[in-house]
Amino acid sequence: MAGAVVGYATGMVRSEEIEDSVEEVIENEPGREKVSRTEIRRVTSYGIARSFAALELFCDPIFGGKNLLHFVNDRNHPR
Repeated sequence: MAGAVVGYATGMVRSEEIEDSVEEVIENEPGREKVSRTEIRRVTSYGIARSFAALELFCDPIFGGKNLLHFVNDRNHPR
């Protein structure tokens, strides 16, 4: 069903680290030196969520005064 609510994200964590592979290239030209450095980074994003069963009575201002269960039902079955 297009536009149906299927999940509720409660947060996100981002982890970024430089891999062991760092490469530096030095080029000498008359009157100047050019240094190019290449780093390989790994970025991992973790989504944080809970099951709807644990949150169905959760209330939040973004739900317009409804709990999560009523908000999701209204979004999935508009009148």
